[in-house]
Amino acid sequence: SSATNDAEMRQLFQIGLSTGADFTNGGKIELNEEKLKAAIEKDPEQVYQLFTNAESGLLPQIRDAAAASRSNITRIAGADGAGAPTYSMGREMTQIDTRIQRLNALLVDKENAYYRRFAAMETAMNQANSQAASLQQFLGGGM
Repeated sequence: SSATNDAEMRQLFQIGLSTGADFTNGGKIELNEEKLKAAIEKDPEQVYQLFTNAESGLLPQIRDAAAASRSNITRIAGADGAGAPTYSMGREMTQIDTRIQRLNALLVDKENAYYRRFAAMETAMNQANSQAASLQQFLGGGM
């Protein structure tokens, strides 16, 4: 339904994704990094779901849309691609594929970076806790 779509669009907007004020820029998705960072700090799990959720996630939707438009073009242009226009279309498809792969790789990198950061924070906290505990023991034992 369009209600859930609206809600999802609002969510995407909250994490700093928008398509710009008009579609003259070819419907490019623009990213407000401050908003995205804030959203990740507030609720990393939800942001992750927003990107990857199988039903409503941004990446699967982009993949589906790309696959759909590709099969459309293939159907119209013929898979064997007769003639020059199809050739340039095929080339564009390959570029889109490459871009999607690159974006996926970027997201995985980002994800790993965040996981590393979380892990480092956890380690630091555990160290601080054990230091505090041994300090307490030391102080407590000296009484």
